[in-house]
Amino acid sequence: MFTKDKLEEYLERCLKIGADFAELFIVKNYKYIDSKLDDIIDSSDYGIGIRIVFGNDIVYGL
Repeated sequence: MFTKDKLEEYLERCLKIGADFAELFIVKNYKYIDSKLDDIIDSSDYGIGIRIVFGNDIVYGL
């Protein structure tokens, strides 16, 4: 998992390269596949997203 220090480091890097604004998102997606009522497959994906703003340009990655 990410530590607070590591997340702050990522944001500081964004500002150092000239970003006006940066934010991080902790992302948790759930996917449910239900082909039969008695056979439901549940899986989870976890990740981090980042949005960086340079003037009028916005970059988002996941």
